[in-house]
Amino acid sequence: MPKVEHKKLMELKLVPIKIAEAYNLTIGHSYFIKTVEDIDDIIVGTSPQVKFGLTFCEALGSCLRA
Repeated sequence: MPKVEHKKLMELKLVPIKIAEAYNLTIGHSYFIKTVEDIDDIIVGTSPQVKFGLTFCEALGSCLRA
């Protein structure tokens, strides 16, 4: 039987996060910028006065809207 070489594709790390009692935190992951836009629309549609931040990286310049 041939030897199969396993490559390290992804490393997951557990990172502690301190959250103040008065705050809520949602952490997610997406491969598509459209999903991030959908999350923004849902948050704003649910509570227009809410303060929040979203991040997205590894997108091609042509995928981003100004």
